[in-house]
Amino acid sequence: MLMNSPLEQIIKRLEHKEEWVLDECSEGYIYSNIYKPEFKIVLYENENAGLEQYPDFYAYAMNDPETLYREFDIQYQGIQQFRGQIVVLDSGLYPTVIPEKSRVQFLEDYDFRYFIEGSTTHKLSEFFYIENNDLKMSTKGITLLFMYSGMKVTLKISFTL
Repeated sequence: MLMNSPLEQIIKRLEHKEEWVLDECSEGYIYSNIYKPEFKIVLYENENAGLEQYPDFYAYAMNDPETLYREFDIQYQGIQQFRGQIVVLDSGLYPTVIPEKSRVQFLEDYDFRYFIEGSTTHKLSEFFYIENNDLKMSTKGITLLFMYSGMKVTLKISFTL
């Protein structure tokens, strides 16, 4: 771990949520690692500033399509190591990093969003997930979200554990 970059070290520590504390700061909110205080994640309060103003298609798969976008930085000793965006879905019940975007052609073009297990965005999504949510789903699986000629199409393959 000593030979890893600061970003790789921070991402590795995200696996241990108990090491992180959330506080308010002048920019918005800040997660600090209790063992490595130079590791920080800053969530900026300026809601939707410069971000997409219309929810992406996956927001409509939620019970409540209310969607909020925020920017965040991962910092090491105050120096930005990674910048990303969070989307808060279902009226605040499900915060997650905005998934990767791609397009596939199968008779027509389909847009979809995804996480690659083990990637930085996937690990951040797991970190931001609210585990104490009473509405937490008990299913695991794969959800494929497509745009088909402007229509939202969701294909969900899941199983209950």
